Amino acid sequence: MKAAIDSSSSLATFNGEYSAEAWVEMPIDSRRMGRLVICDAVYSEVSQVFKKQDVFDGLLQDLGIAFEPFESAATGKAGAVFRSYRAGEVPETF
Repeated sequence: MKAAIDSSSSLATFNGEYSAEAWVEMPIDSRRMGRLVICDAVYSEVSQVFKKQDVFDGLLQDLGIAFEPFESAATGKAGAVFRSYRAGEVPETF
């Protein structure tokens, strides 16, 4: 199994926000079941918390989180689902 980490939970955790504690257990549990990954969008947003990119890269490695960029087909599908969501529609499943 592969679990994708999102920007909101990562930013809450790395910034020490009040909701961070609620997010910490989820990736730990997911890691026990398989791989943890972040996509290019999450990498670009979350890496800005760190002054040096190599520090962020080292943290990802230490946490066992792999960088896995989107493929164009997945990006297009994600955009279509987002468009449906913003229009108030129930997005079709993948």
